[in-house]
Amino acid sequence: MSTKFDVVVVGAGPAGLAAAYKLASSGFKVLVVERGREPGSKQVYGGRIYAYWLDKYLPEFKNAPIDRWVRKEKVSFMSDEEVTTVEFEVVKPEKKSFVAPLAAFTSWLGKLATSAGAKIVGEVVVDELLRDEKGKFVGIRSGGDKVYAD
Repeated sequence: MSTKFDVVVVGAGPAGLAAAYKLASSGFKVLVVERGREPGSKQVYGGRIYAYWLDKYLPEFKNAPIDRWVRKEKVSFMSDEEVTTVEFEVVKPEKKSFVAPLAAFTSWLGKLATSAGAKIVGEVVVDELLRDEKGKFVGIRSGGDKVYAD
């Protein structure tokens, strides 16, 4: 494996993989390192995903494994004595948010990133972010291995 990349992304969650995909699609040599065995294996949240930024920066998300678009919202305000709930329907659900199994969504993003040229390596624990003499981040250290990025 080459130890010099344009960009090293730490973490193969949705944000890291989306960044890796966009960078690799733009011609950058990208390495994604993930503590888990594969993208999505160490995630701690899931469920609802908001579409605004995805639609703006990653329109390919519409091909992701989406369970369903959120069509109704309920917001409740509570005090010690009472509850007030407001319910409304979303006019254009495909522009707002959706529910997706996060492991499947992240796996899909990983495949998208690798199809664009990013390299994903699992079971890598980053012990240190490396800096140059001016304080700029220039790479990572994992155990005795160092990987550098421009």
